[in-house]
Amino acid sequence: MAQKTSGVRRLRKIQFSPETTAGTAVSCDDMWRGTAILTDDRTIETPEEDDGWMAGGDRQYTAMKRASLSLEERDATFEELPWILGGGINWQSTGAGDGTVGKYSYTYPFGTSGVKTAKTFSFEAGDNVLVETFDYGLVSEFTLAAAYGESVRMSGTVIGREVTSAGAFYSTSVQTPTVETIYANKGQFYIDAKGGTAGTTEAPATLRDWSLAVTTGFTPVPTQDGNIAWAHHKQVGYEATLSLTMELNDTAGTEKIAWRDGTPRIIQIKTEGAALTSGGTSYTNKSLIINAVGVYETFDPMSDADGNDTVSATFRLRHDASAGDSEIIVVNNEATYS
Repeated sequence: MAQKTSGVRRLRKIQFSPETTAGTAVSCDDMWRGTAILTDDRTIETPEEDDGWMAGGDRQYTAMKRASLSLEERDATFEELPWILGGGINWQSTGAGDGTVGKYSYTYPFGTSGVKTAKTFSFEAGDNVLVETFDYGLVSEFTLAAAYGESVRMSGTVIGREVTSAGAFYSTSVQTPTVETIYANKGQFYIDAKGGTAGTTEAPATLRDWSLAVTTGFTPVPTQDGNIAWAHHKQVGYEATLSLTMELNDTAGTEKIAWRDGTPRIIQIKTEGAALTSGGTSYTNKSLIINAVGVYETFDPMSDADGNDTVSATFRLRHDASAGDSEIIVVNNEATYS
């Protein structure tokens, strides 16, 4: 009996590339340094029929095709996070030079009154036996989170048009990217009043854990266009909440008063990494900067962690006429994403 070739867990890969035209598949020339679960979400119907068979007939049809890829939680890196942000907030393919010689910053504004332009992706996922692929990948949601003593974590969901078997990866020579993990302990926490400038007033010895959950609002448009897989997408409005766990100190007390009064706040979480290959005017290190404009929705009763009194709050990102809108900035040594 011939030896069967079996799938090997260690031989799994996830490859992808941004599409030039949404829904037009491209070769997947980038590698995702994480784990993911690809699901074929097609809808298969078995119609009821009076056909005289006790078990019923075997006629089936596919009413709709759809794909989803769960990017499982892993350490966030300065180099790969822009793929998620570009697909879930607004695409920026070329980094902005920081001064004359400084390296690159990528800014992802959540937006005001208009829709944003997100990038779509083609994906391949599989092992040494089975490779599956889909195009028109939209980042429908993502989460960034950090707890003391850990890395910043990232995860997300990509929805796509249709899963097909690829037979093999388009390219077997895709290079594993060099990345740097973002560490929660290096984060700094700032809180400023409405009308102020993000990152002005630091709140030391306050922030313990945080989590930013974003539903991007990018969704397929289910219209009849000659194909059982969707052909268009739009943005219907995003939802973003920042969950905070703080030491119960005078800063947390002030913020609880802001919650009671419904006072808008500007929160910045800034985490730096290694020095840039060329320091610039504004940045000398790789950076992740979250500028969150909004209001507190909830403030929980005090709790404790290892004998320390703590308090948890939920901050919803909202538009404010004087403070503008929220944004995420990533600074790294990458000149382009393409």
